[in-house]
Amino acid sequence: IYIRSRVDTWSLESMFSTTINVDVMDIDVDSDMHLHCIYTQPNAGTELMYGTTASGVFVAEQIDYIDQAGIPVPSVSVAVDENNEPHFAWVDQSDEQVKYATRTGSYTFDIETVSTATSCNWVKLEMTGPEHPVIGFNQALPGPSWQLNIALGSPGGFYVTDVANTSFEIEAVDLAVATDEGPATSNIYFVYSNAEILYHVYY
Repeated sequence: IYIRSRVDTWSLESMFSTTINVDVMDIDVDSDMHLHCIYTQPNAGTELMYGTTASGVFVAEQIDYIDQAGIPVPSVSVAVDENNEPHFAWVDQSDEQVKYATRTGSYTFDIETVSTATSCNWVKLEMTGPEHPVIGFNQALPGPSWQLNIALGSPGGFYVTDVANTSFEIEAVDLAVATDEGPATSNIYFVYSNAEILYHVYY
């Protein structure tokens, strides 16, 4: 894992002295310019890892372990809230679930299931407040159709609803949230495409 950052010029820094294999990853930066990343690495099964430079050096902690060979975690996402606390979302294809976690202490994480999701291969996490995660994810429907879903989190759990259904396989998708509007009124925007057309929808 490398960090490439720019103040006056671009610099490249290695985070590990030994070689590791990373399958998927995502990063966010807090208000103190500390890096927070989520990534997977194979180790018989798949280790879901959190890495941060908050202490001044890169420290890695295991969030979860998926006891399955291959790449059962095709997509991961991390978002830092207004208190500089990291939040995590990922797809666990071993049990066809979207999962969410918060860091409760050093090497300690609280994991919960957001939703079941058939053949899900994309997830995106945004925060509208310390206790209000917004998670976008996709899943396959019967035939060549796909569905975009949104999960709105609160201390009581997640409210999950579908946003769009397509008659084609989604080839690219992303999510953005207007976080300055507050947890109750934030507009949520999706863009997605097939091989020919770019679509836009908001919730």
